[in-house]
Amino acid sequence: MKVLHAGCGWQTLPQHLYPGDEEVRLDANPEVKPDIIASIDNLGDIGPFGGIYCSHCLEHLHWDDAHKALREFYRVLDVGGIVHLQVPNLETIQPTEDVVYEVNGLKITGIDLIYGCRVYSRTNPWMMHKSGWTPATLTKAMEEAGFTHIRHIATHYNLEIAGIKL
Repeated sequence: MKVLHAGCGWQTLPQHLYPGDEEVRLDANPEVKPDIIASIDNLGDIGPFGGIYCSHCLEHLHWDDAHKALREFYRVLDVGGIVHLQVPNLETIQPTEDVVYEVNGLKITGIDLIYGCRVYSRTNPWMMHKSGWTPATLTKAMEEAGFTHIRHIATHYNLEIAGIKL
């Protein structure tokens, strides 16, 4: 199956989700050497794909553009295809300096989750967060884009959500 890795950055497709599938890497930043250079809210003439994976990219778009991206995902997905998204879960996050979690020695605070990790966003404007999501708001946005059978797993700071195009 061909899987669109939307907003791939330097990452590769997680094999535990897509073992043996063909990855098509898409990013707006040509420096990460994607297969397709495009923004996730304007995918152009691509597809269809059996799956779409987009991890911690949607929050970097303005709210309206994030909704456009979800509609674009729906448009380029095969019928029966699944979109799998990950975003920060802002349901219980407060804009404080309290450390929410650590990754690779980097302390991530509530402020970082809401506005974008300051270590990266102060020098790279692509890393600023322009929208925020909870299970309810992302579920509603996905439904409005046409997705069904939406399921999510939410932790204190991470939201994984998937939906199907029927």
